[in-house]
Amino acid sequence: MEPLNNNTGHAGPPAGQPPKKVVALRTGMRRKKRARVIWSRVIILVLFMLMFASVFVVNSEIFEIKRIDVNGCERVSEDRVLLASGVRTGENMLAFRAGRVKAAIGEIPLVRGVSLKRKLPSRILITITERQPYAYVRSKKVFYMIDSEQVVLEISDVARSSSLRMISSNAVEPAEVGRRLEFPYDSLMISFFDKAEPALGSLMTSAHFNKNGLKLYMNNGAYVLLGNGDRLGEKLDHIPLLVRSLESAGVPYEGLNLRNLEAATFIKKKTAEAAIKE
Repeated sequence: MEPLNNNTGHAGPPAGQPPKKVVALRTGMRRKKRARVIWSRVIILVLFMLMFASVFVVNSEIFEIKRIDVNGCERVSEDRVLLASGVRTGENMLAFRAGRVKAAIGEIPLVRGVSLKRKLPSRILITITERQPYAYVRSKKVFYMIDSEQVVLEISDVARSSSLRMISSNAVEPAEVGRRLEFPYDSLMISFFDKAEPALGSLMTSAHFNKNGLKLYMNNGAYVLLGNGDRLGEKLDHIPLLVRSLESAGVPYEGLNLRNLEAATFIKKKTAEAAIKE
């Protein structure tokens, strides 16, 4: 008769042999260990193959840069973009970091944005977005051409383009090309022109951003005092109405005072006789 296990009536394993559960556990552990060994060898093999492939790609003539195209250049020369990029023909097109190249080109003051594409197997395409002229800011005898972010694009002693907006100021902080130009109420520049141009059209010729407030000149030679820019849209909308009212009444005026919209006034134009008496 076979011995009973723990008096349960069930036959136990033969003498000297471990229980079946222990055997199964050991077998599972051995299988897992073999699987880990196999997978580790596979991973090492794959890594080795990847390293070999990367060395082959980096040193292969197939991916040598043979052509570099630069698009979007108007004020900035292609040579300057290429020099800043640091990319050269003959180099491997997969070996350089696109982010660093774009950052280097972006350091050019007149460049606002950069994109770079690898055209396999041997062409690089660099496209830049240049800063666009927005206005001239005149300070005494100096004209600063700026973009919409107030970055200086050009400095000259004359306005070279009559199509740009004209701003003057009595407190401009001098700046070099590529730097931001600062002047009183400069934070209102974009909103001012966005509202003034549709409201006034060709009636406005220039704007003054001075320490004592905003002021604009009209094509009839008169000026308008706008104060510190509060209720700017309402004030600008009132200008054509006031101009038509004064001109239809035949009232000569040299300016409008809209600093306080509730108490808008006009500055009467002095006659030659009155000017002589003064």
